[in-house]
Amino acid sequence: MDRFRNREGSGLPFKTKCLPAFLKEWDEDKGELEGFAAITGFPDAYREIIDPGAFSKTLRKNKGRIAICWQHNWREPIGKPSILREVGEDKLPEELTRQFPKATGGLYFKGRIVDTRQGQDAKVLIREGVVSEMSIGYDLVKSYQGDDDYLHLEEIELFEISPVTMAAMPAALVTDYKDMEPEHLKPEETEDYIHIPIRDAGDFVADSFRTIDLAKDQGIKAVIGKLKSDPDGSTHIQKCVFDKAKGWTMAKAQAWVKEHREELKEVSSIWQKSIKVIELLEKGEFKEANRVLTELISELPKPALGLAEELALRARVLEAETTTL
Repeated sequence: MDRFRNREGSGLPFKTKCLPAFLKEWDEDKGELEGFAAITGFPDAYREIIDPGAFSKTLRKNKGRIAICWQHNWREPIGKPSILREVGEDKLPEELTRQFPKATGGLYFKGRIVDTRQGQDAKVLIREGVVSEMSIGYDLVKSYQGDDDYLHLEEIELFEISPVTMAAMPAALVTDYKDMEPEHLKPEETEDYIHIPIRDAGDFVADSFRTIDLAKDQGIKAVIGKLKSDPDGSTHIQKCVFDKAKGWTMAKAQAWVKEHREELKEVSSIWQKSIKVIELLEKGEFKEANRVLTELISELPKPALGLAEELALRARVLEAETTTL
């Protein structure tokens, strides 16, 4: 099922978010649990805020299909919520509002864990306090960058809620299984630039790197190179670089990369076509190069317009050099 893109066969949904949510009540005999699976209005560690009302549409459309899963593994459902609704701040427990005063509401649930083997194990772990937090599995439908520099999740499609083993970790930890990267792909920030890796630099031929403009007026560049594993020597984007002088922050840069991920893949393909233009320019076949360049520009996605500008500039420079000679 497309909406559940497996991470190395784990069966995990697109995104999971472990918030400062908790189990309110637990009846071991009946296997019933009650609590809050998410909190609205609270900024988490990845500078994201779930807006009030973000769950309203998914609860209207898919409420009966939302399951209680074990540790976000949708292949191991352990129950179903009997009550699942979004509530305001006045319905939040005093313990929660005292600890998180910015919370504006939450996703309240009540449900029962069934007696499968995993369900029985879950009951024991909850009883012993080994598992004491809740988390949501969801897909992001709508978001926007707020004036407060937080990414606001305006609409969420909810797939499941899960008891999770997160009690020993900091509150508001976010785990994004679609976008979570290993250590060598973590973003970096220097005095002037923000670097968001797309691929491991070690996967590329060492002397093949070069920098191109993706959106020159916005201060966005891409470092491209040739992959060692690609026998055709095709060019791919290794990382995006954002100029802080243009107002880029880490949060904004990360949000931009997420939004344009598919277009960034497309840029790599288009760059292959641009090689033909460069070859024609270097041969002095300016008329043909201009024809191919015109076709290429019409195919370019918005973030790649800087590539067209670079090629056009190179054409003018080479033509000027040829005329001079």
